[in-house]
Amino acid sequence: MLASDLQAIRSLKTYGEARRFSGQVLELPGLSDEDEDEDERPPDDAMYDLAAMSEVDDGDWLPRAAGLALDYLPEELDDIGEQRERFPSSPYLYINPASEHELKAKCDERGFVLRRDDDLIGLLP
Repeated sequence: MLASDLQAIRSLKTYGEARRFSGQVLELPGLSDEDEDEDERPPDDAMYDLAAMSEVDDGDWLPRAAGLALDYLPEELDDIGEQRERFPSSPYLYINPASEHELKAKCDERGFVLRRDDDLIGLLP
């Protein structure tokens, strides 16, 4: 889900394409206030530059994977890690790096496959 959203987002060229984007996990930055500021709304054919959005520049977008994990991990894995909060951030899933081998063992026992995805990481802005 996240990977397909990131791939689709990377291909967006215009505001029209960005407005038509319907992500499975992610919402695009720079579009949420458009209804309020109709006069300042860029036309559909204007270039959409994700990197130029203030949310990206401020570090508020892309949501942290550890935060997304709380919403999207299957219920069978709800006993891994612990939920933590750090002001002003949203809650996130903390997994102690020292327990990585235990996490892998739990996932293996429950039929889940863990894999490293450098291509996905490369899509991050």
